[in-house]
Amino acid sequence: MDKIFDILPPREKQTPFLKKIQEEKLKEQNKSYSKKEERQKEKIPFFKKFWPIVFFVLSLIFLFSYFFIETNADVEIWLDSKISNFKTTLEINTEILENDNFNNIIKGDIIEAEGFASKEFSSTGKLLKEKKSYGIIRVYNNYSTIPQPLIATTRFISAEGKLFRTPKRIVIPGASYDKKGKLIPGFIDIEVIADEPGPEYNIGSTTFSIPGFSGTKKYYSFYGKSFESTTGGEIKEVSQITKEDIKKSEKALMEIAEQKSINSLESKVSSGLIVLKDAKETEIIDISSSATEGQELETFVSSIKVKTKTFVFEKKDLEDFTKSFVFKQISQYEKFQEEQLETQYYIEKVDFKKGKVILRLEISAKIYSLINENEIIKLIKEKNPDQAKKEILEKFYNIKKVKIKLFPFWAKNSPKESKKIKISQKVAE
Repeated sequence: MDKIFDILPPREKQTPFLKKIQEEKLKEQNKSYSKKEERQKEKIPFFKKFWPIVFFVLSLIFLFSYFFIETNADVEIWLDSKISNFKTTLEINTEILENDNFNNIIKGDIIEAEGFASKEFSSTGKLLKEKKSYGIIRVYNNYSTIPQPLIATTRFISAEGKLFRTPKRIVIPGASYDKKGKLIPGFIDIEVIADEPGPEYNIGSTTFSIPGFSGTKKYYSFYGKSFESTTGGEIKEVSQITKEDIKKSEKALMEIAEQKSINSLESKVSSGLIVLKDAKETEIIDISSSATEGQELETFVSSIKVKTKTFVFEKKDLEDFTKSFVFKQISQYEKFQEEQLETQYYIEKVDFKKGKVILRLEISAKIYSLINENEIIKLIKEKNPDQAKKEILEKFYNIKKVKIKLFPFWAKNSPKESKKIKISQKVAE
């Protein structure tokens, strides 16, 4: 419970020392309060402190700009264009030192390179190869002591019924008698050849009769024997090199070697040169083959070495000529987009002796007409951008699009002075 006094309590008597201590405490408290107030003041936003000044400055700038900054206009115009095609001829000449665009002649050069090719080819010819069997038989004369001549192609029939013939005339020696009076046959070894080709005539050891003596006593006294098999008879299909095979191999190798020589030509020139690969002349230096026509081979190898020469010229010279030519074809009020020029060339005539080639050029150019800027400025001066655009598009049929930008942004009409209007013209896509 609080004490209640009906009279004020007596004050303590302060000594000078205590009084000094209290004064120092009071000063410390005052300092603390001052620092706290300063910190609170620092927390006040800059804008709240200075917004009247900022507002005043901005107002002055706006008023100055509104009344004293002059209006400027940037005008962009997109022009319509058309594609025009032109045709002409151009001579590439190795004899001149300077280009003559007026007469459609530019300088060029002739370069050459060699190419080699070798390849194995298959023969396409087919031959039915037939061989007659042949062998040696011994022919006996057991008829008389008189020699017996036989004409060429005399027939001999084997025990199997196969017919053979002697290729040449022969004489069978006569028989003889021994001491006992016995007849000893005379004989001769001869070559015989089968009457027909085929493996069925390859027969083993056998006996032969002479059908020419049939019906006479000689038939049984003249005969033949073989002691070895007859061989070589066959009928088979074999590959054969034809004249067409040789021609085709040469043509194929020519194309390969020629392409290699062209590749070599292209590797020699810089990127700024154009190589006329279709205006070439190729010469065969050497050609060889491992076989000849008619040989019975499945494959053969052919080789060829060629030298190719062609024309080259500067790409820039062609571009410069094209620009010069198109410029002469259009009116003084027209222009063309150089970066969109397209040129196709075709070879019309090649003459290596005279060192020139004639090209037919087909040129495609994007043509447009520039607008007189003074006329545009007259339509823009002191007018609203929308109104100015409408009048420009109505007057100029070759203007596809107009864009007008005013500065400062609050400006409503274009400036009065021509120098304040900047115009740029570009070609619409």
